[in-house]
Amino acid sequence: MTRYEDIPGLRRSPYGEAMYLRGRELVAGGIDLSHLVWDADEVLWDWVLSGVRLMSSLPLAMLGRLGHREYIAVRPGMIELLWGMHHEALERGRDPHVRIWTSGYPWRLWEILRQVPGFDVLLGPPHAFAHRDSSVLAQHPRVFTRPDYIAIVRELLDPQVREARLSTLAEPARSAIARQLAQRPDDSGYKIPELAIMHGKAAFSDARFLIDDARNNVEWFKAAGRSAVHVRSRTPRIAFGKRGAAMM
Repeated sequence: MTRYEDIPGLRRSPYGEAMYLRGRELVAGGIDLSHLVWDADEVLWDWVLSGVRLMSSLPLAMLGRLGHREYIAVRPGMIELLWGMHHEALERGRDPHVRIWTSGYPWRLWEILRQVPGFDVLLGPPHAFAHRDSSVLAQHPRVFTRPDYIAIVRELLDPQVREARLSTLAEPARSAIARQLAQRPDDSGYKIPELAIMHGKAAFSDARFLIDDARNNVEWFKAAGRSAVHVRSRTPRIAFGKRGAAMM
């Protein structure tokens, strides 16, 4: 029997335990992790970088050196919720793994997830964090990133390929994808599970709900015939990420 106390590397709190139990309740009530698509930044965690340090590096940026350091703070309760769903799913013999869709790059996500104890277990095999680079995560069946989006959209820009691929889809998804390709094909925040499935990531086939902080992403997901949760942050924005590590 798995418990809240079994979550690795976690600072215990009454709120965290309540969120863990809520995750268990969701799975017991019929919501599987396979039904959920999670955005990452400003949903699972917030990030901040030093504006002072960034400004001091401008001379290097002129030489093409754009490296910087981001500080990540996991949102209270979010990881606990996922672990609650994970444990309940394991005990019920259901799908126990998280799906992540991000506009970011695999190497950035790989570096962040390595800072969250146990996230490789939540994400499931193949376990990417033991590798020295992000190549395994880039090909992970439950992760969709900016390069994945670019690859499938590049194929769909061919009129013949687009007609053949979209003709097999239900009307809401077909219309939503066609509209996006016509208006904003370069917007990798556009999250429609059919795109992931076309790209060979069938783990998104059962997706029913998107959890995202961007209103446009939420509306696009709903337009394709599904539901979404809009996450609003209480942490003030400034020019360089977030102001400190305060969470809602």
